[in-house]
Amino acid sequence: MNLYLIKHEMKWLMNSKKNILFIAFLFILLCSYVFIILPATESTETFDIDEKSYKVEDIRHSMDFRENWFF
Repeated sequence: MNLYLIKHEMKWLMNSKKNILFIAFLFILLCSYVFIILPATESTETFDIDEKSYKVEDIRHSMDFRENWFF
């Protein structure tokens, strides 16, 4: 139902030539947000490779120290 409503409203918007510029502006704004602004933001899902590799190396060194400490 909602998809049909969106399609119906988009058909009405496309019939008027005044609205084509508005739709083009919204499309450009959406693309700039998705391809420029979103990739630059850091969130909880971002993964810093240098930080993780440093932590893995630190854990590896501590494990080696524990294994060789008694000998």
